[in-house]
Amino acid sequence: MRITSIHGRGIKGWTGEQSLSGLDIITGRNGSGNTPRLQARGIALLGHAPGADKRPGATLALASDPEGLHVGLTLDSGFRFTRSFIRETKRGREGVVSVTDRQTIAVSPSRGEKTLSAQESRVFAECGNFPAALDVGEFLGMTPSQRRTFCLGLLGQEQGEAIDREWAGSYLRKSLLSPLLQANDPDGYQTMGHLIADCLDEWRPGLDPQDALQAMSDWAKSKQSEANKRARDAQGAVRELAELKARVEQTDRDLSANEDEIARLQEQLVACESDLATARERAKAAGARRAAVEDLRAQVEALGADLASPLDVSAHETALSEAQTCIREVQAPVDRSSEADELQKRRTTETARRADLTTKLAEAKATLGQAERTLVQIGAGRSVCVIHDKIGCPKDWSTAREHFDVAVTGMRETVSVLQSDLDQCGDALAAIDTRLKEIAAADRLDSRNLAEIHAANAQAQKAANEAASAIQAAKLRRQHDEESLGQLKASL
Repeated sequence: MRITSIHGRGIKGWTGEQSLSGLDIITGRNGSGNTPRLQARGIALLGHAPGADKRPGATLALASDPEGLHVGLTLDSGFRFTRSFIRETKRGREGVVSVTDRQTIAVSPSRGEKTLSAQESRVFAECGNFPAALDVGEFLGMTPSQRRTFCLGLLGQEQGEAIDREWAGSYLRKSLLSPLLQANDPDGYQTMGHLIADCLDEWRPGLDPQDALQAMSDWAKSKQSEANKRARDAQGAVRELAELKARVEQTDRDLSANEDEIARLQEQLVACESDLATARERAKAAGARRAAVEDLRAQVEALGADLASPLDVSAHETALSEAQTCIREVQAPVDRSSEADELQKRRTTETARRADLTTKLAEAKATLGQAERTLVQIGAGRSVCVIHDKIGCPKDWSTAREHFDVAVTGMRETVSVLQSDLDQCGDALAAIDTRLKEIAAADRLDSRNLAEIHAANAQAQKAANEAASAIQAAKLRRQHDEESLGQLKASL
């Protein structure tokens, strides 16, 4: 197996495809994509950056494209695959935002691999097992025995071990038939042994190891499908049992409804008996009603006498008039929003200007400090580099002292000007903030005065409404008494 090309998109600013000849040296200036090409090869082989966290979120830290990170390899056998690391953001029903990082693999040509684990197995089968990065110095420091063990470890086998049916059986039994399974589930342990034997039967004589392993994988998938079907059939039986139970419960409900109907009829019988008793009582009350008629005549005479006097609501009308005079006209408050908006715009501008001046001042101070240190080194007469005092330098920098003196003086003036501008900017922001606070205080005062006026008006309006309601109630009572008198006369 030989890698013929590396391709990537959105990995630390590199997008493209790098062809390989088999023995390649990648060179270039800083930032041209040397490291991303090597990291793309390592991520494609391992599924994560060599030496980093294996979770997809850690690999996405290398992405320069918001759509994700994509890397892959092309082999001389024609096999090509691409690993994609994607970050998905979803918003739930309650507005909660969840972020999920995941990895997908696309292989070509495909052999029907659908799951990520199957695609991973295909990649490892095609590419083999070897480190994505090799430290040559560390390898040369190994003893001959350690080098031999390291090289054999690249094959994923012990020395002299061949990949055949016996090796596959040994691997499966070692991986699946654990002592813990035998101790906790003896029946499951025995069943797993039978399944391994049946799976090994798919390794027929004459098959290539890769085809034999694929046949064993297909057999395992078919067994998994059969198990899933049996599980679905069991679920169907459970559903039928639930339906039968529902029918029994419906029958119970019907019986309960019949019992309720019998109880209702009994209640009607009791009601009929009660109505008969009531009729008897009404006959007895007829005599008492005749006596009550005489009382009604007396009430009519008394109510007529009350209605003969005129309705007096003058007290309520006086209260209504006084309440209406207390209601004050509401004046619209002064609109200071335009001034506040303009001050906010100025504040935003001054804030941005202050941030810019702060950055420039910090840069100027840093440059001035470096220049002053350089001037000190020149004045000390030491034969060291002006960049770093741990580096020796035979050059004579004493002739440049006058130039550095002029440069340092100019830098100090620049720092002074920037500091002055920054102070002025701070004063302007303080003045704006003061005016904004004054506007806010004035708005609060207007709101408080307006609220007091509204409260007073509401109290006066309430008194007026009460007086009007009292007048209306008196008139309604008068009308009701008149109607009652008419009804009583009609009854008589």
